[in-house]
Amino acid sequence: MTGLPSRREHFSLTGFIGVSSSKVTKEQKVDFDANWDKTIKTHRNVYVDAFAEYKAGRKSSAFLLYSYRKHKDVWDNANKGGRARENLNNLKKQGMNILKSQFEKPADPTMQDLVKVIRERCRIKVCEETGLEESTILFKGGDWVEIMDDDMQWRLHQVKEVKAKDEDKDGRVSDWEVLYNIGGQVDLPHEKIRCSEAGLKHLYGVRPFIWQQYALLKLEDRIRFQKDHADDFVNFDHIQYVTDLWNSWLDSPDNKDFKEIYENNGESGKKMLEIHIMSPFYLIKDLATDEENEWNVENDDVVQEFGAFTYLSFIGDGFVTPFIILLLQIAIPSLIIAGNLLYYVWKNNDWKDIHDISANEFFMTARCVSSPTDSYEVLLISGFMAFMIQVLYFIQVTPASITSFYLQVGNAGMDVFQKMKSLRMRIRDKKHDRVGQNIGYTLDLVMNTLYVIALYMANIFNVIQTEDSFEMLLNCLALIFVAQIDEEFSESPWYDPGRRWLRSSCVELVFQYYIDKPALCSTQLFSLKYGINLKHLNELANKDPRLFKNRDVAYADSRDLSIMSHDERVRFMSSELALLTKNPGAVAQYCKERQFFSVSEYKLVYIPFVNFLRIFDKNARPSGGVFNRYELYRCWSRWNDILFIGPLPVSKGSGGKFGDEDDKTIDGSDEYPTDASENTGDFPDDW
Repeated sequence: MTGLPSRREHFSLTGFIGVSSSKVTKEQKVDFDANWDKTIKTHRNVYVDAFAEYKAGRKSSAFLLYSYRKHKDVWDNANKGGRARENLNNLKKQGMNILKSQFEKPADPTMQDLVKVIRERCRIKVCEETGLEESTILFKGGDWVEIMDDDMQWRLHQVKEVKAKDEDKDGRVSDWEVLYNIGGQVDLPHEKIRCSEAGLKHLYGVRPFIWQQYALLKLEDRIRFQKDHADDFVNFDHIQYVTDLWNSWLDSPDNKDFKEIYENNGESGKKMLEIHIMSPFYLIKDLATDEENEWNVENDDVVQEFGAFTYLSFIGDGFVTPFIILLLQIAIPSLIIAGNLLYYVWKNNDWKDIHDISANEFFMTARCVSSPTDSYEVLLISGFMAFMIQVLYFIQVTPASITSFYLQVGNAGMDVFQKMKSLRMRIRDKKHDRVGQNIGYTLDLVMNTLYVIALYMANIFNVIQTEDSFEMLLNCLALIFVAQIDEEFSESPWYDPGRRWLRSSCVELVFQYYIDKPALCSTQLFSLKYGINLKHLNELANKDPRLFKNRDVAYADSRDLSIMSHDERVRFMSSELALLTKNPGAVAQYCKERQFFSVSEYKLVYIPFVNFLRIFDKNARPSGGVFNRYELYRCWSRWNDILFIGPLPVSKGSGGKFGDEDDKTIDGSDEYPTDASENTGDFPDDW
């Protein structure tokens, strides 16, 4: 046996072909010893020559390569049992890791976890074709990011899985689309993901978020509801306008201290901040233009969901039609019930007066089909028909009512209607809705849930009091139509031509959700939210506790050329000239007119009310209308002072504040509800 490797040497060498020598199991040794004699007898000469080369050091892996390639069956036979067991153990470990990553709730993130994603996940590359810089965002498994859940709230989740998809099937890795499984959502592109607000405030402070409030007000001031106009909310370039505002604010000499921190956080940090701050404006653009066909409110399936009460809940004006519908939906069933009740009294002529009917006697007799004139056979058929109708109500109406209630409260949704109902519910939760919207929301909720249930319960009595089975069926179908009158009205072409009012109301809901009215009209709340010294804030607001909500200051600032940009001055002077000449075409082009959903209400109710107020206040002026809801908050002179006083983080090193609090856990149960898992995969650095 001279020249052959020992059992120990031979077994350690076999580790190069599949099993690490440091992880040799007892079962592997037994399997190898059982095949040792067979291996040596069959391939003695080969082993001697190959092992001699290996020992001489001429080829470090000659023994293994030659032996394995030429006699693969022998090597596999020697290691077969151990390999199978190790593969089984690896599969078990992988399965446990997958289950843990998909279903086990991870620990809450630390500030370092959030900051790392902001600073490292965006890369700037130069495009070979155009020569321009392009940003590439690649998140990794285990990263903590924010996504918009189905209820239209941004929440912090952990990336569960990262995967690539070859859309064009050409095999080119460079154009694969990277998708992410985050929270309960799958296949999300990076455009629907943003970094955490807590991490951005840690690096940049609150000043960008104050600017976001300002930019929302400026955008609402600029766009209008005027079809075919360049500034119409559908035609206007929202992103370009807001980007220009951002660059102007960023490059302002008063913002030099923030600009330094902004530059120090690198290209990735800058890009992540811009994506987060711009997220409301991208949502506004998507709702207004529907370029991605994701928010198509003109689809027939979507239109039939939006009833007249929903319109009132979204827009907040146009009360005439909803209240007429409300009257019809109450009057029609009431008349039917009253007629059947009188007929019931006539059939049971033992009771001469309806007031003499006791409750026990009424329910004992009213629950059965009866008639003083029809035969037993006819009543029997009618009784079966009444039973069938009750079964129909049980299997169709009951689940439909439960589902309708679930949708109305705004906690579901993947389609446009459900998402916008969810956003409307979030506005109500914040108490940001106006009086008209509040009335509309209450009517919408009650008339699509409790009213429908009460209507069908009352209709059971109507059905039982009918002897003819065909009339029973007609009564059953008639009240279904009554319950849907509000949807029938809103589907009419005259109600909202082109669904422009519906689309504009959805855009306004985004403004309502993101503009923090309570903070903007209170110095104390604004100081508390953004950490600004209250005394300094009061000085800038001229000791006005309402801060930005001031009718007189807003009106004066709208005419102050000194605080306008060049383009704003041109538009203002053009509008003044158009009003002076009273040229209808010029007025329509340069003046933003007030638009209300119900013109008759505006002319017959609102304008007379404003004229009445002028008796007591000569400065009373009309306000409101679509894209004029925040007219009183346009105190630009105060905004120009407060935009640059937001506190910044303490700079250390490359920007942002670091220290002990970096290791503190970010609790995800309050501001950031979490539902995530551990890292299950990422992409290589050279992707």
